[in-house]
Amino acid sequence: MKSQMDAKAVLDLWEAGQRRYPYQRAMLVLERCGWPEVADMPLAERDRALLALYRETFRSSLGLVTDCPDCDAQLELQLPAADLDQMLHLPTPEAPKALEGVALRDVTSRDLDAVTNATDPAAALQGRLLGSDNLPEAAKEALAAWIDARVNAAEISLGLTCAECGAHWSEALDIPSFFWFELEIAARRVMRDVADLALAFSWSEEAVLSMGPERRQTYLELARAS
Repeated sequence: MKSQMDAKAVLDLWEAGQRRYPYQRAMLVLERCGWPEVADMPLAERDRALLALYRETFRSSLGLVTDCPDCDAQLELQLPAADLDQMLHLPTPEAPKALEGVALRDVTSRDLDAVTNATDPAAALQGRLLGSDNLPEAAKEALAAWIDARVNAAEISLGLTCAECGAHWSEALDIPSFFWFELEIAARRVMRDVADLALAFSWSEEAVLSMGPERRQTYLELARAS
């Protein structure tokens, strides 16, 4: 599998991912970078793969900005990707007694894709995970709670404290959405570089993207200095 994306790959991914859901973008990114059977990865495993790709492509930490819900003070955070990866290794909840003997599995992106447009996504997801709807009502309720617990265990929840007023709260960090935010910034930077070099030298996008990053940066410095 590829561990990094060049400028052309970033731009192609950004274009291909328009008007898609975050989980679809996550699958697209990992598939383009060579990860096998992405659609069938448990969500936590998928996010660990995204974090690994993030470290290789962008930087070793995630920069977050959020506002205190009590006083609106702005908090800036730098979260090491390796620490976030460890948070996705936490043990996940076991099945309750009401589901003993029932074959269960973790939720995957394929499941999310299948139930996105369902009238009752929660019921549709239960049916996919079980392969059957033939359960007592108590077991169905236990299954719904188990699914919620497993999905929550695959997410990263950040406990935050405001330095200004001392308020405490938590926020979920959605790895696919954050990865896409960074990829979009990178794609727009590439497009700006292409536009500057096309204006300065009348080069095509293909010609600009075929250059190595060092050569392209040198030409950009020359173009912007003139």
